[in-house]
Amino acid sequence: MKYAKDTRPKGVSHKAAEVLVEALPWIKNITGKTVVIKYGGSAMVDEQLRADVMNDIVLLKIVGMGWFDAVCNSFSTIATGGFCTRNSSIASFNNAGVEFIVMFFMLVSGLHFGLIYGTLTGKNNNIFKSEISKYYIFSTLAGGVVIAISLWLTDIYPNIWISLRYSLFQIISVASTTGFATADSSVWTPLAIVVLMLFTIQCACAGSTAGGIKCDRILLSFKAMKAAIIQRQHPNAII
Repeated sequence: MKYAKDTRPKGVSHKAAEVLVEALPWIKNITGKTVVIKYGGSAMVDEQLRADVMNDIVLLKIVGMGWFDAVCNSFSTIATGGFCTRNSSIASFNNAGVEFIVMFFMLVSGLHFGLIYGTLTGKNNNIFKSEISKYYIFSTLAGGVVIAISLWLTDIYPNIWISLRYSLFQIISVASTTGFATADSSVWTPLAIVVLMLFTIQCACAGSTAGGIKCDRILLSFKAMKAAIIQRQHPNAII
């Protein structure tokens, strides 16, 4: 039997082992201690982004996530990046509290950051007065409800609440282009898969880190179609 040649420089594995052995006492010493998190990028100049990241970290820790997982998944959630510390993504934690916190921050991270800032500072231009924000939140939650009913009626999950738990997480993850997962949606109903595919096209709002066409353009398209229909019905009307 032939074995592949080890092309690593000599001593690399020993050096790695030495580093781990040296770090182990420090890891033990900081267990249960106050953790100082240093981060940079746009978070250094965006006060709202700093607050969102810290809130996410603390909440995830409260519901049972370890510090390492809480920090890494918080950054990934706010940035809608979707890189989890576990191979099975958020599903590996099997924790409803973790899922609801991640859902909330994924949904918020899909909003226009300027509107989030305006909401927290009491400005008129805020989430509650933005037609686009309302459309984004309502359409995403409505899509989750449609999927949940589809899953419940086909007995994929035992009750409507568990169906909502998984459907809302998946559709918010897809809409915000975060990419976290708590279930295998490939075995869901055709209707559920079609709805998820539609939201992979629409996604979230402009001014966020989400990808896709954006809700702004979809809403504008709906308004343009409505205006065209009215113009066809009333050719002499001023629209």
